[in-house]
Amino acid sequence: MKFCMVTSFFGKHSFGGDSIYVERLSRALLRKGHEVHVAYCPGAYRSVSRGSSLRYYDPPEGLVLHPLNTPGMRGAANAAWSQITGRPGPFFRHLEGLFTNNSFDVIHLHNISLMGAESVVGLAAESSNKATLITMHDYWWICPQSLFWKFGRQECDSPDCIKCNIRRGVPPQLWRDGRRMKESLSYLDAVLYPSRSAAEIYMREGFDHPGTQMLPGVLPRDWRHDGRMEGEFPSPPPGRRPYIAAAGRLVVEKGFQTLIPLMKLFPELDLMLAGDGPLRGKLEKLAAGSDNVQFLGLLPSQGVKNLFSGARAVVIPSLFPETFGLVAAEAAALGVQVIARGAGALPELINSAGAGTLYHDQDELEACLEAVRSEADSCSENSSRQDPPEVWFEEGHLKRYLSIIDDAGMARKQG
Repeated sequence: MKFCMVTSFFGKHSFGGDSIYVERLSRALLRKGHEVHVAYCPGAYRSVSRGSSLRYYDPPEGLVLHPLNTPGMRGAANAAWSQITGRPGPFFRHLEGLFTNNSFDVIHLHNISLMGAESVVGLAAESSNKATLITMHDYWWICPQSLFWKFGRQECDSPDCIKCNIRRGVPPQLWRDGRRMKESLSYLDAVLYPSRSAAEIYMREGFDHPGTQMLPGVLPRDWRHDGRMEGEFPSPPPGRRPYIAAAGRLVVEKGFQTLIPLMKLFPELDLMLAGDGPLRGKLEKLAAGSDNVQFLGLLPSQGVKNLFSGARAVVIPSLFPETFGLVAAEAAALGVQVIARGAGALPELINSAGAGTLYHDQDELEACLEAVRSEADSCSENSSRQDPPEVWFEEGHLKRYLSIIDDAGMARKQG
């Protein structure tokens, strides 16, 4: 089949998460002999990157890339136009031409928040031969800030979107209308959620699509643990002290500022933090005087795998409700203990793999780090590791993905 992935951010012009999913899914499809195209907007990245470093990305042979907008500031202006008006910029003609000149069987939408989403949905729904679907990688369809993170300081407990946008320096999205946005999704054949937790939040807001399906993130075939026994910690690489690992975009809502100060209490244990973002400078100042906190910057996939494989635990201190938790899945797949805040999809993910421990406040996090320092298996008596679900891995994931497409195509014919 012939696929087109459509997303605002991709490859080196991305922040991880949704882009990593598109990268891995595209590789899996290519390995099975399918044709895969990716349409994305470098200007969207430039408009919101705030000085973040470009990610390392080496596209696989056969992947066809379509950067949609113009170079330089004109591309960023296109993204800003879409943010303010909800309408696509001039690049939309490029997307129309792409769909017209290629008879795509499947058009899969991802993060299209800076592309004029409603128009893109309509165009995609009209253009695919078999199925058009979307994955809800974040909460953008119900939250202008995408993450349910209010005023830049707390999980959202009630909508106050205009004030929230202004405080975060984002133009108010006056065009937003929940009814219109729900109607635009009704043109799609399937809406995919990475977790039941994310689906429940959307459904609570009235997004109840008949083609709703659960499909988590995907891990490469070689991200499986080596048979480590429960309670067994890995030996750190030669010359490196025992360490815990963390990874993600360095922003307030990821919560790394709650983890770093605790490392002063555990001088014999290192924290290796992979990632980049606008909060890096403040986090480095927070870590000043702590010789056991190291900032690694952005790492390629193999670098992250190597980092996690040697860690005593991977800590995920996210303050907002994650829609999936790719870092947790990666660590669990490698047989590494996960310590995560009990919010969003993380409890669901950890329980499905028996991958580690949930905490709810700083005292509990400190207790978890003490258990790791003392080489106890977990700070919880209920941790019971098991093999992660097969749908997390490439073969099982692709089987489920293609089954969803077949079902969506059949429903379209019958409808």
